[in-house]
Amino acid sequence: MNKKELKDLINKDEMKMQLLNELSKKPEFKKTLENFAKN
Repeated sequence: MNKKELKDLINKDEMKMQLLNELSKKPEFKKTLENFAKN
């Protein structure tokens, strides 16, 4: 794996985290996330 691929992978992960953070601010999504976290 080269540096660019690694960077893209990290960016994807960061985007995922940002998305989860945004979703977790919404109460109906928070429940879903909590259920998801248990599994």
